Amino acid sequence: MKLIDLREFYLSNVSEEEYYYQFYELVRDVNMVHDIFLGYEERNDYKFEVFNLQAAIDEFRLICQPGYENSNIHKKEDCWFYVILFYLSKNYYQIKEFPNLINNPPLSPYQFIYNDIRNKLLLEGKDDNGKVTYNERRKLIESLSFVKSEQHIEIEHDIEKKFQEISNREASFKEMSTNERLAEIINLIENMLKSKGSYIKLDYSKECLGYINDEIIVEYKRNMQCFRHSSSEAISQRDSYSDAQKKFFINFGIVILEGIKISLESSKDNAL
Repeated sequence: MKLIDLREFYLSNVSEEEYYYQFYELVRDVNMVHDIFLGYEERNDYKFEVFNLQAAIDEFRLICQPGYENSNIHKKEDCWFYVILFYLSKNYYQIKEFPNLINNPPLSPYQFIYNDIRNKLLLEGKDDNGKVTYNERRKLIESLSFVKSEQHIEIEHDIEKKFQEISNREASFKEMSTNERLAEIINLIENMLKSKGSYIKLDYSKECLGYINDEIIVEYKRNMQCFRHSSSEAISQRDSYSDAQKKFFINFGIVILEGIKISLESSKDNAL
């Protein structure tokens, strides 16, 4: 069985626009050691290989065990932490008890491994006069539920960022429910096409080859308006759509957004 090199997967797939890119130097230089005479040299031979996704999850549970906070040097463990979460994010996984962790891991693993774990147990009353035992921390870590979220077309970073900007709760697209995603797609279409209170007319023919045009966008918006309203008629209409149909609407909406984005960029280039 071929091993999955999680470090190589991260270095080969992370882009500069992604949230995860801020951990690039840590992952890239994890095997480097500084010598006062020779400078940086690759002396360590840490491997970050797993047989499958379940093995990556098992390794994550191991890293999060109590005792991490007692060490001042955990470069290897920190690298494991981020490359595992990156791999899980690319496979559309979430942790049920900590739904934001995989999409937005903290800048220091300590924040999750010690603070977040401890604070959750305190809120659940699983402490002894304010003291959280190692045993309770271990039980929570072992009980974490890794669930695969519904997979959709990959969204470009700047589109994802726009979703967070217009969301009332600043949620990422992955964190939204199905109905919320459809409502926010319509909101973002309007956000991207409105300028000074009026809708921009774009030429989609060059970039989108006729597969997207004004009529298609208007019709899509008309059918999806029910996800923005709470009237009995709107609720009845959105309930009439199957899960498979909603998934198609989401994917098609993402295609429309990408088409608007590249057509906007083209119109700006042509205006120069």
